[in-house]
Amino acid sequence: MFSYGLPYFLLHFCLALQAMCLLCGFLAVIPPVYSVNCYRKTVENDHVFVDDGVVECNDPRDDKCGTLHFTVDSSIAVEIRNCTKSARDCEEDVVCGRVREYVEALAGSLTSCSPMCCDTDNCNAPGRWE
Repeated sequence: MFSYGLPYFLLHFCLALQAMCLLCGFLAVIPPVYSVNCYRKTVENDHVFVDDGVVECNDPRDDKCGTLHFTVDSSIAVEIRNCTKSARDCEEDVVCGRVREYVEALAGSLTSCSPMCCDTDNCNAPGRWE
């Protein structure tokens, strides 16, 4: 048996404890990997609605589910559901500003716009907010 004594044991114990604290502290600042599942219904080719149902959001920046309702020329109602990035996709001024630019580029008029965001699985499914 080794007889290095108590000081040697304490030194290694303290070094091991420091290493554990450093590792735990490092892991505490790494953001958790979180994937939310959202209902997806999008528009492709300007006219075709694609209803994918519930999907897992794969972009690590996607942290919320969103629903966007807007009306063009007072008669064309559009609904889009998808994964969102809360820093950008949940602000009404930003989202509706982008939609307005797109609609006006097509010689239309945006008459209403309402983005909604939530942060639990499948929280934007049809019927949940209507």
